[in-house]
Amino acid sequence: MISKPNDWSKQVKASAVRGQLTEGRQMQVAFWTAFREYMQEKSKIRCYKPAPQSWMFHPIGRAGCRMSSVASTWDSVANREGGELRVELVLDDENSKTYFEQLETQRKEIETQLGEALTWHNPPDKRMKRIYLRRSVELSDQKQWPEFFEWLRQKLETFQSIFAPRVKAFTVAEKSTGDLTSA
Repeated sequence: MISKPNDWSKQVKASAVRGQLTEGRQMQVAFWTAFREYMQEKSKIRCYKPAPQSWMFHPIGRAGCRMSSVASTWDSVANREGGELRVELVLDDENSKTYFEQLETQRKEIETQLGEALTWHNPPDKRMKRIYLRRSVELSDQKQWPEFFEWLRQKLETFQSIFAPRVKAFTVAEKSTGDLTSA
C-alpha cells in the first residue's frame, strides 16, 4: 500500500512551522479534512476546503443562502464545554428577513418532512437568520467522529432535499426605482 499526505497533514505541518495553529485549531482542521474525505466518498453534497474553524459551508443553489455544518467544542444549549454538532440553513443577505418569513409559513410542512422540530433563529436586529438541528457530542473523542460524520451527512442531505427547492423558489419584492421619465 502506498500512502501520501492529505491536505490536513500538509496544512498542519505548514501552520505548525509558522506557529499559527493551536491544538484546538489543529483538531478543527483534522475534523473537517476527515469529514470532507468522508463526504467525497458517500455524498454529492459539496464541502469547501477545510479550515481551522468550527464550521464548514455547503452551497444550496442561491447566493446569500447556504447550508452549514458546525462542529464546536462548546455546547450552546448545555452552556458547557464538550461540544455540539449542528446542520443549518443560513440566510445572509439583504433579503434574509423575507426569505425567513417565506420558510416560516411552511414551518409545519418542513418539520413534518424532516420528522423533527427545528430551531428557528430569527434575531430581529440581525441580518443573518438560521434554521437548524443540533446534537450534543464530545467532539474531542475521535473514535466517535465516523458517527458524527454520518449524522452530519444524513442531516445535510435531508436539508438539501427539503430546503433547496424552497430556496430556489424564493420571491423578493422588486425595489421601487421611482418614475425616471421626464415631463
